Amino acid sequence: IRAARWRSLLTMLGVIIGVAGVVTALSVGEGVKQQVIKQVDNMGADVITVRPGKSILRNDQGGIEKVNLLRTLTGGATFSDSDYQVIQKTSGVGSVVPIALVNAVATVDGAEYSAGTVYGTSEAMPEVLKQKLLYGGFFDTDDANRNMVVIGHTVAEQLFKQNAPIGRSVEIHGQSFIVAGVL
Repeated sequence: IRAARWRSLLTMLGVIIGVAGVVTALSVGEGVKQQVIKQVDNMGADVITVRPGKSILRNDQGGIEKVNLLRTLTGGATFSDSDYQVIQKTSGVGSVVPIALVNAVATVDGAEYSAGTVYGTSEAMPEVLKQKLLYGGFFDTDDANRNMVVIGHTVAEQLFKQNAPIGRSVEIHGQSFIVAGVL
């Protein structure tokens, strides 16, 4: 070791870097694994998302011809009411909740919130969402003809400057919605 100091030093440095790299890779992998497990636990292991359209086109032999994820992810296709009914009547299916991604900005008294996502859905969403509301409640079948909205706590704080703006109005796409609850 004394005769070849530089070679010994470089060998030790290589071993140290190699061990540190393996430990780092295992730590990151375990962290990602725990995050995925937490997300599955939050939503439930029995939740399946069905999107309209074909993202994979196959040839006559069953081989993949084309992958078109952009169409299904950007809403290039939609479900009809009959599609919704078929999914709802499928055996083994507990709850069916339609979800539509809406490109919109929420506005209150001239203040805008554009950092979030607006989803259109039905009163059955709480069954699938499995999140507790901090304030208020979710809209129900009695509210079908009323424009009701459930917002996140960040939206409540930034738009209304309060935690529980229940009963207050927020404008989305030029329509007024009443805040029913805060997640």
